[in-house]
Amino acid sequence: MESCAHQRPPAAARFAGVLLLAAGFGLAWLACAALPQLHYAESYPLFRRQQLPASAYFDPARTDEPRHAFVGASYIINAWVDNDLDSKGWPALEDPSSSYAATARLAAQREFDAPGQGFYDMGRLGAGFLEHLWYVNQALKAPNLKTVIYATGHTNLTHFTDTPWTDVERSCLETAYILEQWKLRYPAAGPAIDEYVVLLTASPAYASALERFGADWRSRLDGREVFLNDTPRQTLANAMQSGSHYRSAAGLRGNPHLAVNKPAELRDALIWNTSLLTRYGEQSRERRTLLLLDQNAAGLGDPRLDAPVLLNPSRNPFDGPEAAANRAWTRMVGEVLRAAGVRLVWFFPPEVSITPQDYQRHYLPGFVNAVRAIVEPMGHVVSDHVLDHGLNQREFIMESDSPPHQTGYKPGSVGKLKAVRLLLADMTRAGAFPGRLAPGPETLSGSPGALGSCWPGEARLPAVPFCVRDFSLRGSGGCLPWPKPETGGVR
Repeated sequence: MESCAHQRPPAAARFAGVLLLAAGFGLAWLACAALPQLHYAESYPLFRRQQLPASAYFDPARTDEPRHAFVGASYIINAWVDNDLDSKGWPALEDPSSSYAATARLAAQREFDAPGQGFYDMGRLGAGFLEHLWYVNQALKAPNLKTVIYATGHTNLTHFTDTPWTDVERSCLETAYILEQWKLRYPAAGPAIDEYVVLLTASPAYASALERFGADWRSRLDGREVFLNDTPRQTLANAMQSGSHYRSAAGLRGNPHLAVNKPAELRDALIWNTSLLTRYGEQSRERRTLLLLDQNAAGLGDPRLDAPVLLNPSRNPFDGPEAAANRAWTRMVGEVLRAAGVRLVWFFPPEVSITPQDYQRHYLPGFVNAVRAIVEPMGHVVSDHVLDHGLNQREFIMESDSPPHQTGYKPGSVGKLKAVRLLLADMTRAGAFPGRLAPGPETLSGSPGALGSCWPGEARLPAVPFCVRDFSLRGSGGCLPWPKPETGGVR
């Protein structure tokens, strides 16, 4: 007598089961690609986000919400909290509720008496000027956009130069399509757009892009998300490349449809849409941001955080082989946003990686003032707090423990709150934000402008002597001379 355990289902039943599984996966993929709230405009995995996702930026239920989009690279799109000093390498801890967007939402409501303002991350780590146009375009798609808050820094001042974190050739063609649409939507900005188009199409990167993607590249462009798809042959070649290069992932921006080519992204999307994170309310987000501030503050008394800083000689994007493109980019973005009725706020965040001497001699005249000369006559805003900020060296993220040092431009949760206050105060004074300012030069928070601190733990912050030491001197140098802030509080 044969055992039933060895009997197999009929072939037809097995085939039907496979078809049902395939159909279920296909339907799930189509649902993920079709739902508008899954059109995700930055690179953090969905399951890691504990704040309003960038997809909420396009939520029809938020049509009346005044929006402020943070656009840029890691100088403004980051979620650093602090360092785990008990683990090897002192790894940086991240949480989306410590982002500039989450912190600004908290400060706007509790310190500037401006509730209901929406702040959103619209960028990713590693992108340069060219790639940032994609995010500006994404930001302009939503109604009631009030400001684009833009920031970039030392490692992201490239334009047509390819890097391990970018795909400049693909971006060249996507940008060409964006500019065609902008000329139709914003005719007043036409001359500035034309100036930039000439430089774009004359660049070696553009010529390489045409050779790589072919003259028929528009036939493979997703016009809705402005994503240029590869040919089947390119897709296969990319899949065989190392996953460390962004080209091999086609996920340059987190993938426009999330589940385009990675099962993991489908998983993340399903987790997001079936979890309690989708109902993460305003008060819960604020509590999480305050909790992270307490977490960061708890370690600020550790003297190991006084490690020397890897100083960055200032780079001037308006001087060099790509200077013409960078100037034209700045003029064009300013004109497009002016035509769209949106204020550009170019933010130079606090840092301690540029010395006061370098700032005064090179960074201020060559970069900050050059941006001012271009965008301020258009009615836009420049908020410069590279030196004038009141943060101390411990409020930035450590880079490594071997040997201990930091980069001096990655603020933790506490440093981010101080930076956001300065930004919102400048925006309020310029009429770009409906905040309310406190009278007098200083407040409880130590930052002029804010009505008071939103964070109870701030009163218990340790007194930290300000001291920036040069990492290149390997511990042999003392504290560098540094001016006291004009608009910040007591260090």
